[in-house]
Amino acid sequence: MSGFRNDSMTTGLPRLGAGTAARLTGSLSVVAAVMLALFSALCQVTMPVAALAEEAPGRPLVWTPFSADEFTLTQRSKAPFVLSFGAQWCGPCEEMKTRTYTDSAVVEASSGLRFLSVDMTHSDHYLKLVLKSFKVFGAPTTIFFGPDGKEWQRRIGFIPPDEYARLLRESWKSEKKS
Repeated sequence: MSGFRNDSMTTGLPRLGAGTAARLTGSLSVVAAVMLALFSALCQVTMPVAALAEEAPGRPLVWTPFSADEFTLTQRSKAPFVLSFGAQWCGPCEEMKTRTYTDSAVVEASSGLRFLSVDMTHSDHYLKLVLKSFKVFGAPTTIFFGPDGKEWQRRIGFIPPDEYARLLRESWKSEKKS
């Protein structure tokens, strides 16, 4: 990684000498490349790609971390989108990650939609402002927006895959609630 610096490692290098440090770094790169190649070959031998596709759960939804700018851009996109509030300490949130967001019907219904997430794991002043702005009091909270960029549906708690897929499909024809 360019720009990465780990001072705890570089402080010991001068004692090794420049040549020793360079040989050690080069050797580690070769070892890492060989291990990666072996691992890749092992995966191909033990399980064909077709079998991997059949056994793997549906690809999960792709989430963009919330920011005011990202929200504004998404709102102006003329496509429905979802804003989800969750946290690592939230059991129903984690269940939605593993069950709902990877379900094949949900993945299929997600085509053309954007997904923004607000991480409530660690509270700070900014998070409190976002929660207040969207009138969110707990996790998980899921807000569905229509193509007009306006909220049309809100759910609090776990949403099963079939209901989530239905809400995604209905997002295209939604209008703001009265």
